[in-house]
Amino acid sequence: PDPKRIVEEVEGLVDQVPDARLLLAGLRGFYYHPVHQFGFPEFRSYRDLGAAFDLVDELVAEDELHIQARMTRGLIRYEMSDLPGAERDFRFVATHAPDWDAPHYYLGRVLASERRLPEALDSLRAAIRIEPESRHLNYLALTLGLAQRYEEALAILDESLQRERENVEGIALRGMALFCLGREAEAEEEVRRYAAKEPAYLDLLKEVDDDMRRPELAIVIGVVRKHLLEFQDILYVAPKDKAMIRTSLQAVHRFPRLKELIERQ
Repeated sequence: PDPKRIVEEVEGLVDQVPDARLLLAGLRGFYYHPVHQFGFPEFRSYRDLGAAFDLVDELVAEDELHIQARMTRGLIRYEMSDLPGAERDFRFVATHAPDWDAPHYYLGRVLASERRLPEALDSLRAAIRIEPESRHLNYLALTLGLAQRYEEALAILDESLQRERENVEGIALRGMALFCLGREAEAEEEVRRYAAKEPAYLDLLKEVDDDMRRPELAIVIGVVRKHLLEFQDILYVAPKDKAMIRTSLQAVHRFPRLKELIERQ
């Protein structure tokens, strides 16, 4: 009920209980535990990933085998777009906690973001061998899609949905895979299935459709299309977003049918 008081109390514990820094890092925006990932939405006003990083970095400096702190530091680096740093932390945790699926999964995400797709697929499959949960299967399918291996992606998504039928992310990705394979009627069925579980999705589509029909937006679309190839130069203005935006652009160009849709605008 009183986030400020709780933050102050945890800060007061740090000298007595060094690991309280891990919880304090969570209150600053990111906390990872081998069993659960916790979020603290009521502490949004205290979010400070830089401060959270400093707290777990201290723990790692004191004990390089502090696996929870290493994992949390890797996740913070990943969220802050420090992909090389995140890769180092995830590889360390994967080596020293070989039966834990999470470092393999997040390492796969980092490698996919860097377009190192064969390595990413290996890491994601390692996570699945340890824990074949739908989240891991979904991201493996997404990475296969980026490699234009749509049939394999579809097979993985079928397995994911067999394990968890209410897996809405898997439903959405399955629709994408079917669309990329040219099976548009089946893709539409998956979109309807997804929309039935996520009603706000259709409202969002209607808003986007209304916006796209506005005459003044046609000018904007033309400008974006004309300067898309120059866009990567602009990324130097926002280096933190560079990896994420570049990955998004490359993903779009990797999906030929998606590219056709863009060219028809």
